[in-house]
Amino acid sequence: MATSLAVHSHGRAPRADLVNFRFSTDLVGRYLCNTLEETAAPFDVVILGAGMVGIALAYDLYRFLEERGKARRILLLDAGGVVLTSHCQDLPFHPHDQPLFGVRDWPWSTTEHGYQSEASGLLLAIGGRSLAWSGWADRLDEADFARPGQGWPCSPEELGPHYEVWEQRMGVTEPTPMTSGGLQAVLHERLESSDDPVLRRARPAPLAIAAGAATGQRRFCGVPLLLETVRRDVHLYRRSGGDAAARLMVVPFWRATRLEVEPDGGEIRVRRVRLARRRGDGTLEEASLSLPPGAIVVLACGTIETTRLCLASPVLPNPHGQLGRNLILHLRADLACTWAERAAFPSDGAGEIGIATLVARGETAGSQRPLALQIQIQAADLQPGSWVAQRLPLLMPDLDAVQLLLDTHRGMPVAAIVRGLAELPADAANRIDLDPVATDAFGVPLARIHLHLGEEAVALRAAMAAAMERAAAALRPTQMGGVFHCPAGTSHHEAGTLAMGRVTDSWGRIRGTSNAYVAGPALFPSVGGAPPALTALALARRTAAHLAETL
Repeated sequence: MATSLAVHSHGRAPRADLVNFRFSTDLVGRYLCNTLEETAAPFDVVILGAGMVGIALAYDLYRFLEERGKARRILLLDAGGVVLTSHCQDLPFHPHDQPLFGVRDWPWSTTEHGYQSEASGLLLAIGGRSLAWSGWADRLDEADFARPGQGWPCSPEELGPHYEVWEQRMGVTEPTPMTSGGLQAVLHERLESSDDPVLRRARPAPLAIAAGAATGQRRFCGVPLLLETVRRDVHLYRRSGGDAAARLMVVPFWRATRLEVEPDGGEIRVRRVRLARRRGDGTLEEASLSLPPGAIVVLACGTIETTRLCLASPVLPNPHGQLGRNLILHLRADLACTWAERAAFPSDGAGEIGIATLVARGETAGSQRPLALQIQIQAADLQPGSWVAQRLPLLMPDLDAVQLLLDTHRGMPVAAIVRGLAELPADAANRIDLDPVATDAFGVPLARIHLHLGEEAVALRAAMAAAMERAAAALRPTQMGGVFHCPAGTSHHEAGTLAMGRVTDSWGRIRGTSNAYVAGPALFPSVGGAPPALTALALARRTAAHLAETL
């Protein structure tokens, strides 16, 4: 085993402070990661956060720089380590997300008006939420960009090529094997024959789930992209030049706690990133990472944590007091329905009817402007002994929908969850600031979330519930339940607190700084009618192309 470990970690000895898990993750963790001490040479780009967006940015920037013949060095830092190397639903056992519970963190305080931080939080692991996300990968459409007051500084046409690249990588453009059966066909036909124009536009859900693996599917996760890049880097550069020649390095288990700046002409530049971690014995260890002139730092820690880091670094510019304001997210609700007979859904030669995943996009009237709405439908064959029933957690997009199906079908052979997502109306009261009392394990104030669900939000929830009930009725179930409004925060779609056009420029650079950028949904002027993942990745690729030109 020792010989094998040396081979797989390209000559570096095992280090207990790099990995705190066993077996394959130990091997992968040592191959993928370096200690902070091993990164003595300066870096041109430092990315804070190795979640879905941070990995995507590093992946594309690495390749854009290579294409341009530029020998630049990228450092990817994360507060977590290697936990899994694939999506948790691709594991060969009933996963839920139990392997991930031990690495969750909630560095913000409980707040008013029903924001449920327990449902959100950080996933402290290389890959972040891509290890457990549901895979809904829809674009923002022209209506999302065109609504008055949205302020998007880039157009859907400009993002189009970046959308296309990520759709190909994620498998969104490939048919999902289990959604080609009778259940999908019949439910889709019923929606298309509805009197509701939104439901008539229903289509197969764009999911980051491609053909492959034992379940017949393979879910997108960021870690394989990172492994691919490190493997390439080892082969091309480190094998001959060692770690000093590396063009991408990954350092786990360090949390960025503060940014320090210095004057840079008429602006300021981040010159140092303060870091902290807890050793195995619980003692605090601190370090700092200096950025040479010309280097940039990209904050990709997730909307709330990136905002907290900016606010905890009061030397950063705060244009017109906008930093942390304009918090937006999706309100969410669920409705369950069931069918007493499978006979209405044609089966294949093995008697299987499969699963169904459908989506419908539209608008609902708000008191100030039209508000984006999405209806998601997930249905499954729950007949005891069916292929789907035996593999349900491995096949459905949402793990929480799996549990809802199991809890509500009450012996019925077919069940569906109708889920509504609606953009929370803009409200100046919705913001993030720092808790004046509570701090995290490193002495940094917790983020405090202020969420005001006013009259317009209440009306939006009612309109969303009515749209969901129309969708459920169009499916013609035997039984239909009531609409359950989920607490705010359960959609994991926080955005807008460092919005382009207000706090940052059109490339994500924080106004007033020469080298501090943001990546992720924090940049969004609005969340529109689609989950934010695909748009966040497309924006990150756009930013990577820009940085490759300027570095």
